[in-house]
Amino acid sequence: MIEPGLVQALAGRLEAILRARPQGLSEHELMVLLQDGEHPVFESDVFRDPVTLFRAHFLLFHTLHVLSDQLLAQGHGRVRVDPLHIALDQRPAGAGHELDRPDSLRAYYLDARNLERTTAEDVEAMLGRFWSRLYADEHRHDALAAFDLREPVDYAAIRHRYRQLVMEHHPDRGGDTAVLQQINDAMAVLTRLYAP
Repeated sequence: MIEPGLVQALAGRLEAILRARPQGLSEHELMVLLQDGEHPVFESDVFRDPVTLFRAHFLLFHTLHVLSDQLLAQGHGRVRVDPLHIALDQRPAGAGHELDRPDSLRAYYLDARNLERTTAEDVEAMLGRFWSRLYADEHRHDALAAFDLREPVDYAAIRHRYRQLVMEHHPDRGGDTAVLQQINDAMAVLTRLYAP
């Protein structure tokens, strides 16, 4: 269970850090700054174990969203919460920017039960999906080129093009097995990225 007292103390510390760094900082930079002994969950060994890191990450993002809601209620802006860029955003609500859209990740982190329910196996599965998606994203351009497609593209167009290429290059129709394998590899990459 996340203790409200811990969240409030951490929120105060995070607000001070974010006000001192108006340009913002990454999640990693923020976690390093929190390794001062004041909050034991962010000790230096936090990066060594995936489960420990997930718990620290969840607490940090939970607290950042709580802080954001508090600042918004006070009319002092919000916190932009992204692993690569965490910063205060002091624009008024309703200004039509991306912070005004519904955010399912915000809802996930604000529900402390999600931390309690997450097992070591869940963390490993999330990491597996992350690395799989990262690999796919790095190969997106090559996979689209293999299908002679460009962004923007949707999964229906990818599937349609895949079927065309399979019919054209299938060995039963005089095609090359190696080419068909390249088409299947490209489809695996694109499915990871575009499948609903």
